[in-house]
Amino acid sequence: VGKIRLDKRDDSKQTEGITLSMLAELERQLSSSVELKDIRDLVIWHLMFELLLKRGELRDLTLDDVCFDEFGNCVIQLKQNYYPLSQETTLLLNNWLSASHLTEGYLFRGLDRHQNLSSSHLNDSSIYRIFRRANELLNLEVNFSGLSARVGATKELSKSGYTVHEIQELGRWVSPAMPNQYIGNIERSERQKDKFKKKPE
Repeated sequence: VGKIRLDKRDDSKQTEGITLSMLAELERQLSSSVELKDIRDLVIWHLMFELLLKRGELRDLTLDDVCFDEFGNCVIQLKQNYYPLSQETTLLLNNWLSASHLTEGYLFRGLDRHQNLSSSHLNDSSIYRIFRRANELLNLEVNFSGLSARVGATKELSKSGYTVHEIQELGRWVSPAMPNQYIGNIERSERQKDKFKKKPE
C-alpha cells in the first residue's frame, strides 16, 4: 500500500502539460477577439510555451526585453540571452502591444473588469488564473498551473528529438533533473536531484 501511495503522490505533483494542439485550439477560439484579456492570455500561453518561461520570468518581462529587427522579427531578452520568437507568437505579441498601447514598463499587467491595465506586473495568482482559464476554455478535466507551458514544451521538445541537455539549456535549468522528471525519466531525475543536493556550497 505504501508503494501505491507514493506513486499517487508523485502523480499529483506532476503538472499537466499544455500541448501544441491545445494552443492551436485556444488560438482558434480567441484569435479574432478584441477583448484585451483574450489578446493578453493568448500571447502569454504561447510565449511561455515557446520560451519555456518560468512564472517569475514572465512576470518580470518589460518592454525593454522585446526587440524587433527591420524585418519585423522579434527576439526576447532573458538575462544575457536572446531568444527568437516564431512568426505566430510575434504576431500575437504585436497584437497585444498595439491593443494595450503600452510604451514602457512591464510587458504583461493585470486587468480590471473595465479592461483597465494595472501599472504593476502580474503576480503568481494572476498567472495561475490565466492557466485555469485555459483549462475552462479547453473544457478539460485537468488542472493546469503556471508550470503547464514549461512541462508541455519540455515534452514536445523531447518528442522532436532534443536531448535532455539541450532542453535544460533552452529552459535555463541549473540541473537536468526537472527536464528528466517532465519527460518521465523519474529515476534519473531523482538521482540528479540527490547529486545536486550533495554538491558542496
